[in-house]
Amino acid sequence: MFCRVAAAPYPAYSPKSLLALALGPLKLPVLAASTSLRRSRQAWAARMDAG
Repeated sequence: MFCRVAAAPYPAYSPKSLLALALGPLKLPVLAASTSLRRSRQAWAARMDAG
């Protein structure tokens, strides 16, 4: 429903933006996972430096 409302004012979607719209919800968990992984890696490096 939300996608249809968002797409209504812009009928001429380029394939790239349509792909981005489709992959948007999939990217969020991946982005969150990579961010948390980076944080834990930084914490581990700081712990190794301190220890």
